[in-house]
Parts: sequence; C-alpha cells; structure tokens
Amino acid sequence: MWLGDPSDLEHAFEAIYLVPDGHPDKRTCLNNLANSFPSRFKHLGELNGHDEAISKFREAVDLTSDGRLDTPIYNLGNALFARFDYFGELSDLGKAILILREAVGLAPDGHPDASTYFPWPSLLVSSTSTSGVI
Repeated sequence: MWLGDPSDLEHAFEAIYLVPDGHPDKRTCLNNLANSFPSRFKHLGELNGHDEAISKFREAVDLTSDGRLDTPIYNLGNALFARFDYFGELSDLGKAILILREAVGLAPDGHPDASTYFPWPSLLVSSTSTSGVI
C-alpha cells in the first residue's frame, strides 16, 4: 500500500535529470525510474504511465552494452506486454514477444537465469498463433 504524497513521485521523476549522461549508473537509474511508472498509473490514474515506462526502459536498453544479459531488456518486454494487456494493442504484444526472445537469446545455453527472461513461452506461443502478430 502506497502512503506517500503524489509529489514524491514527481521528485523521483525529476531526479533522473541530475544524473549526467555518460554516468555509469544512468542505465540503472532509468530502469528504476521506469519501474516506478506503474505506481504512478495505479495511484494517480495517469494512462500515459505505460508509454513513459516503455520510453525509459528503451533508454536504459540503449545504454546497455551489446550482448549483456540484463534486466532493462526484460523489463521493456514486460512493459510492452503490460500495455498490451491493458489496452489490447496487438502490435505491443508482437514487440513484447520479439524483445523477450532477444533477451532469451542473450543468455548462453544452459544459463540458469534464462527462463526468468521468458517465463511464459506457452502463453506467448498461443497468443501469437491465434492473433497472427508475428
């Protein structure tokens, strides 16, 4: 249960601009900021929260080294899936599947965390086979 003041969320959003471009923690800060948008959506009813989260996750992914198995790409896929789940836009589902497949592809064969990056493949297979998204 969130008991804070709505302005607390605004301060968190403004804080990202204090982290200079090129700072090694900028990617992590963007990822954490994007993770806070669902709270903003849930508590303030701001429908653009999904879009803002996806935008910040994309920025975090762009700052992630090529080939690095990391959470921003997984979070981006999940954010697209959440937006699909809420608004029903099939293109979001297709993008989520592609991104999550990419995340899985970054994991070396037998990597113990690979399944966490694509935890529901049967759901995605059944969704794409009936919708023709991909």
